[in-house]
Amino acid sequence: MSRLLRLGRLPAGLALLASAGLLATGCGGKTGCGSGAESGEDAVRQFLSAAARDDSDEDVCRYLQEGENVDEAVTWVSGLGTSGDVDTLDVREVRGDQMGAEHRFVLGPSSAPIADLAVIESDGRFVVSVTGSTKK
Repeated sequence: MSRLLRLGRLPAGLALLASAGLLATGCGGKTGCGSGAESGEDAVRQFLSAAARDDSDEDVCRYLQEGENVDEAVTWVSGLGTSGDVDTLDVREVRGDQMGAEHRFVLGPSSAPIADLAVIESDGRFVVSVTGSTKK
């Protein structure tokens, strides 16, 4: 009887090990798009900085909403006309929706903003939506 119990536990133990192995494999690879930041402003600043440096796709992608094109985002940031220093660019939140799921940010001085973009809050994470941005 005890032998049957041991054999009955073996498949459950193997299943547990297999699921842990898959989880470790999934987490150890590339960071997926939409890993987010601590706040909407933080997501904007980190995204702008990574895109301006034209870091690896992964570094830029982690601040983008999933499915958005990294190359287009890098091109958009390079076209902001900030003489290459986006870290000094003013980032101001101008409004959020009533549910708090989307935030709009204006880039540049308040007297002459150069662009705006959307930041989506999803599952407690903030990701930049470049497709939602409009260049002024």
